[in-house]
Amino acid sequence: MRRALLAVAVCVCVLAPAADARDPGRWVLTGATSIPITYWQGLTSDPAKQRVFFIGVFEGLWRTTPGLRQTAANGAAIHAEVTAAEGYNHIGDLTWNGGRVLLPMECYDPAAGGNTCGNGAFGIADPGTLAWRFYVKLDPAEIPKAMWAETSPDGKLVWTSSGDDLLAYR
Repeated sequence: MRRALLAVAVCVCVLAPAADARDPGRWVLTGATSIPITYWQGLTSDPAKQRVFFIGVFEGLWRTTPGLRQTAANGAAIHAEVTAAEGYNHIGDLTWNGGRVLLPMECYDPAAGGNTCGNGAFGIADPGTLAWRFYVKLDPAEIPKAMWAETSPDGKLVWTSSGDDLLAYR
């Protein structure tokens, strides 16, 4: 009986049609815009969709119009005293949060195998000046680094993840 079931299973796998990976024609390219590499880490916008904020590969913070005309830049968005005290040198994918730009923070060194300090934080930047304001250190027992953040639709929570867990902070 086992051999018969195995034979049937093999036949089904062998005779099954291959998945069709071609575009079924439902997608329509409406435009494309190139952006500088300094904008590649993450982006968010304000609720009025008048300002778009980008994070660079490691820590720069830029603001543009919806048409991608740059209106402000801060190449060193992490305050130097915070880097010296905590080791944070990398900003993950940012989010808009109640009139502020929220910056997920971590210590990242690819040569050392990634996360070097074992803790993360949420930094806050002023959306008008892009200046550093303050940060909230996250409990390293729950989250060893903050790679991304997203504000809930009602604005009351900030979501991020740690391993397989989705975390929410008030």
